[in-house]
Amino acid sequence: MNIKLAFVVVLLVPMVAWAGSAEVPKPRTVENIDIRYDRPSRRSSEEAFWQILETQMAEKLRTVVREQIAVPDGLTIHFVDSREEDLYYDNVDNQIVVSYRFLPSLEKQLKRLDLDMTDEEIERAALRFTQVALLLEFSYALLDKGDVFYVGTGQEQALPLMLVLLTESDKISNVDTFELLGQFLAMTQQIANAGDDKVGAFWRNRGLLPQPPYDEFCSVIGSDPTVYAGLAKGANYSPARVKSCVKEFRNSKGGWLAQLRPLFKNNTALGSL
Repeated sequence: MNIKLAFVVVLLVPMVAWAGSAEVPKPRTVENIDIRYDRPSRRSSEEAFWQILETQMAEKLRTVVREQIAVPDGLTIHFVDSREEDLYYDNVDNQIVVSYRFLPSLEKQLKRLDLDMTDEEIERAALRFTQVALLLEFSYALLDKGDVFYVGTGQEQALPLMLVLLTESDKISNVDTFELLGQFLAMTQQIANAGDDKVGAFWRNRGLLPQPPYDEFCSVIGSDPTVYAGLAKGANYSPARVKSCVKEFRNSKGGWLAQLRPLFKNNTALGSL
């Protein structure tokens, strides 16, 4: 299968405030996102740093949050020069930690698969997965900060939030999220079915392999079937399934989404959920 993902790269690179080796202070009690970049000390880390910075994935998330979400106590996104392949939410220090090693590790995993992609396409795909992983961790953080009680796994609740955040972030660069979705989901299934246990475990442990029938997307589609028609198509939802999602959404007012609604600002994509 020839899977090609189109990506828009923001070429304008802002000035960078280095975090250095100093201990990361806990953020003040503000409804904001702080972004910190440690100075890379290795060549591979420096390459990853510039790739991440050019996509502006953290800055786009901060823009969406400022416009749409009141984040209790704020949050720091901290890019670190670690030898570990880390990307995780640390609720003790109130930060999402992203290692520069995470991106080249994803590229290495993709190259182990027979995806019929050029090195440049693999690089862009790895950047996209990194962005998705970052938004997933932010979604987990928001569930934690909102003291949300839910039944099932955190991933079932985090995936819909991630998808809306990804859509809103893509709007900043005029990227059509839904146009890429079918190809993106096809790639995740090829990874899941690769027959390489190490590869599959790497992606599953990071919550990056949503499985058919993609029930996690149902609440998003049900909130507005017209706006999210592209999502329904990309996830192969039938008309009958879309109707059932509308019904499920109307019946979920007392669920996790309702618990988060006080954090969503009015007249926004998240506020309309």
